[in-house]
Amino acid sequence: MEYSWGTQWGRSVFGMPDTVAIVCPRCANQASFLPPFEFYPEGMSGMEHLVRWNNCSVRERFPSVFPWRDPDNPFKSLFWGTPKRRASEYPILGVASCRHCTLLRKHRLEWPKDAFYAVPVAGQVLWAWDRIALVEVREHVASTIRSKRTHPLLKYLPRHFLIGKHRAAVIRAVNFRLARGDA
Repeated sequence: MEYSWGTQWGRSVFGMPDTVAIVCPRCANQASFLPPFEFYPEGMSGMEHLVRWNNCSVRERFPSVFPWRDPDNPFKSLFWGTPKRRASEYPILGVASCRHCTLLRKHRLEWPKDAFYAVPVAGQVLWAWDRIALVEVREHVASTIRSKRTHPLLKYLPRHFLIGKHRAAVIRAVNFRLARGDA
């Protein structure tokens, strides 16, 4: 079974923001990876016309590209599957949308290979969900007195990018990536 990505009550289920910047599979420019569904608590007003699934209402965002299909096992979570496996083992499906080549199709996310904002630093790849997150990472790495890492992206930032001997390389690589722009 493949698992699709969606937002649940305004939050992304996989910890991702609502839109992720990816490399367009067709033209290699910046594209967006979007959740195909939105989930709302059952009983919300104005949601009566939506599909009901697992005590919530489901709104299809791209019905012609990624129509809703009821999972084969209603007792298995759409996102996490059985508790015996890790969430990282499940493919994340969504919709790739590119404004340059007008691509709009179902896409299986291969992270961080698909990341548009990815920079190699001292043998490892630093990635960010989008431009704003990459700027936040740069500011955090550049600061000499760092605040507590509460942002999800900063919270799990590998120590490799935070140590003093890589600081200049990280800032230089991120600035170079940001200067190349979004095209």
